[in-house]
Amino acid sequence: MKRLALSDLLAFAGVAETRNFRRAAGLNATSASSLSDALHWLAARLRVRLLTQTRPSATPSAARAKLLAGLAAGVAGDFYHAE
Repeated sequence: MKRLALSDLLAFAGVAETRNFRRAAGLNATSASSLSDALHWLAARLRVRLLTQTRPSATPSAARAKLLAGLAAGVAGDFYHAE
Protein backbone atom coordinates (compact mmCIF):
# COMPACT_ATOMS: atom_id res chain seq x y z
CA MET A 1 0.00 0.00 0.00
CA LYS A 2 1.22 3.49 -0.80
CA ARG A 3 2.17 5.63 2.20
CA LEU A 4 0.36 8.94 2.17
CA ALA A 5 0.66 11.85 4.56
CA LEU A 6 -2.46 12.48 6.63
CA SER A 7 -1.95 16.21 6.14
CA ASP A 8 -2.17 15.77 2.35
CA LEU A 9 -5.33 13.70 2.68
CA LEU A 10 -6.88 16.31 4.97
CA ALA A 11 -5.89 19.04 2.52
CA PHE A 12 -7.67 17.11 -0.24
CA ALA A 13 -10.76 16.60 1.92
CA GLY A 14 -10.91 20.31 2.73
CA VAL A 15 -10.67 21.40 -0.90
CA ALA A 16 -13.14 18.72 -2.01
CA GLU A 17 -15.67 19.81 0.62
CA THR A 18 -15.36 23.57 0.12
CA ARG A 19 -14.53 23.38 -3.61
CA ASN A 20 -12.27 26.35 -3.01
CA PHE A 21 -8.56 26.50 -2.21
CA ARG A 22 -8.72 29.76 -0.27
CA ARG A 23 -11.60 28.64 1.96
CA ALA A 24 -9.93 25.30 2.60
CA ALA A 25 -6.66 27.07 3.36
CA GLY A 26 -8.43 29.22 5.94
CA LEU A 27 -9.86 26.14 7.61
CA ASN A 28 -6.45 24.46 7.69
CA ALA A 29 -4.49 27.59 8.72
CA THR A 30 -2.26 27.33 5.64
CA SER A 31 -1.92 29.03 2.27
CA ALA A 32 -3.81 28.18 -0.88
CA SER A 33 -0.51 27.57 -2.67
CA SER A 34 0.54 25.04 0.00
CA LEU A 35 -2.74 23.20 -0.48
CA SER A 36 -2.26 23.23 -4.24
CA ASP A 37 1.24 21.78 -3.87
CA ALA A 38 -0.03 19.09 -1.49
CA LEU A 39 -2.81 18.09 -3.88
CA HIS A 40 -0.49 17.97 -6.87
CA TRP A 41 1.84 15.68 -4.90
CA LEU A 42 -1.07 13.50 -3.74
CA ALA A 43 -2.52 13.17 -7.24
CA ALA A 44 0.90 12.25 -8.62
CA ARG A 45 1.45 9.70 -5.87
CA LEU A 46 -1.97 8.10 -6.47
CA ARG A 47 -1.68 8.50 -10.24
CA VAL A 48 -5.22 9.90 -10.52
CA ARG A 49 -6.71 13.27 -11.24
CA LEU A 50 -8.38 14.38 -8.02
CA LEU A 51 -9.71 17.80 -8.99
CA THR A 52 -10.57 19.76 -12.07
CA GLN A 53 -9.30 23.22 -11.26
CA THR A 54 -11.08 26.21 -12.73
CA ARG A 55 -11.02 29.77 -11.59
CA PRO A 56 -12.26 30.32 -8.92
CA SER A 57 -13.28 26.81 -7.87
CA ALA A 58 -12.09 23.21 -7.84
CA THR A 59 -14.54 20.55 -8.95
CA PRO A 60 -14.01 17.05 -7.56
CA SER A 61 -13.23 14.31 -10.06
CA ALA A 62 -14.72 10.83 -10.18
CA ALA A 63 -11.84 9.54 -8.04
CA ARG A 64 -12.88 11.94 -5.27
CA ALA A 65 -15.72 9.84 -3.87
CA LYS A 66 -13.59 6.72 -3.70
CA LEU A 67 -10.70 8.50 -1.97
CA LEU A 68 -12.95 10.34 0.50
CA ALA A 69 -14.80 7.13 1.39
CA GLY A 70 -11.52 5.31 1.96
CA LEU A 71 -10.17 8.24 3.97
CA ALA A 72 -13.25 8.30 6.18
CA ALA A 73 -13.15 4.53 6.70
CA GLY A 74 -9.43 4.57 7.45
CA VAL A 75 -9.66 7.40 9.98
CA ALA A 76 -12.66 5.79 11.67
CA GLY A 77 -10.87 2.43 11.77
CA ASP A 78 -7.75 3.97 13.27
CA PHE A 79 -9.85 5.79 15.85
CA TYR A 80 -11.67 2.66 16.99
CA HIS A 81 -8.50 0.54 17.07
CA ALA A 82 -6.72 3.16 19.20
CA GLU A 83 -9.15 2.75 22.10
